[in-house]
Amino acid sequence: MQIIANSKYFKANDDVSMPKLKQSVIEKLRHSFHVETVGEGVETFSVNVGGRRKFAGATLCHMTLNMSLAHEKETVRLQMNGRVEVTNSAKMMYALGVLMVLLIGLFPGSIDTSSDGGPLDALIFLIIGGFIMYDMNQKLAEMESLLADMLDQVETEFVQVS
Repeated sequence: MQIIANSKYFKANDDVSMPKLKQSVIEKLRHSFHVETVGEGVETFSVNVGGRRKFAGATLCHMTLNMSLAHEKETVRLQMNGRVEVTNSAKMMYALGVLMVLLIGLFPGSIDTSSDGGPLDALIFLIIGGFIMYDMNQKLAEMESLLADMLDQVETEFVQVS
């Protein structure tokens, strides 16, 4: 699980309404994520989204956000905080991958079939563990970067042109 927080502060036209701003934020979220639920409030609401990436039909990451929108005079502030976590189905896929490597190690002529474990066995599991940690961190970082891109898109839509 990773805690995320992001905000955007920009100048906008006076005629920006809060429902229109919320609608734009949700619309931009739908382009990058699979939006599951959206809260009822206009200025503060929560959103549950899943990542677009899927493996074997299951979403790999899930994000819960608390959003706060504020508009005063010519300024708009969007604040988001929440958490991103790898879903249980993705964790199960990683566990099944490790079990498959263990199963392959049982066949003769594969990794090492001697009765005593050697340094090669430890190296293989170290590499697999490193790959799993790298892949999980990549999935979590991807969600956060997509969220930052979404905030930039909202700013582009409502920015005041001088």
